[in-house]
Amino acid sequence: TTLRREVGTGTDASVLLKSAKKYVSDSKELLGKNIRRMTYLTNHDVNYNDGGAKLSDMYAGNRYALTVVQFTMMGMPLLYNGQEIGGMQILDYFKDSKINWSNLDKKMQNTVRALIALRHTQQALGDDVEPQFLTTQTSGSLAYTKSAGSNTVLVVLNLDNTQQAIQEQGIASCLKHYAAYSVPKGGRDGDARSGGDERGHEDGDRDERRGREAG
Repeated sequence: TTLRREVGTGTDASVLLKSAKKYVSDSKELLGKNIRRMTYLTNHDVNYNDGGAKLSDMYAGNRYALTVVQFTMMGMPLLYNGQEIGGMQILDYFKDSKINWSNLDKKMQNTVRALIALRHTQQALGDDVEPQFLTTQTSGSLAYTKSAGSNTVLVVLNLDNTQQAIQEQGIASCLKHYAAYSVPKGGRDGDARSGGDERGHEDGDRDERRGREAG
């Protein structure tokens, strides 16, 4: 995939920004032809056919932030078998390969859970909504907003291995991996959030319940 080839395990968010802008431009052109794309980080070709690679092999710690990109860019996110629990297996789909559900990456599970819930509750995360990219002050960070009607979601990503202090449009935070904020509530108490820490796990459980209630 483009993300694997161009971003991978790197920490330079400008590479991700360039890739994302190209993706959005191509998606808008296809949308004009009534064609919608699916976004993915892995599939049967990437996981097995191309020599075999797990999510951690391809993206290392970036796999959490890039999962946020997958769910918040234009298009419909595609989850491959076992990706929701970390994608920690190489699956031979020519055989009856079983998902090892006990080999669980809880952070990934709750990240995916929260993001699915947010897509049900936040109109701005619709497939056809174009992101507006923002300027950040750090090389390892990427930020963008998506708006639909009165609903706006701010997404902030940190590809660096250290915390980054990020200030954008009056919303400041210290981020380890990623966050998705609902504007104008925003901040660490915004109701549209997914996090890379233990608090993020709690948010995922809560946002999943909110998504079920709204769905």
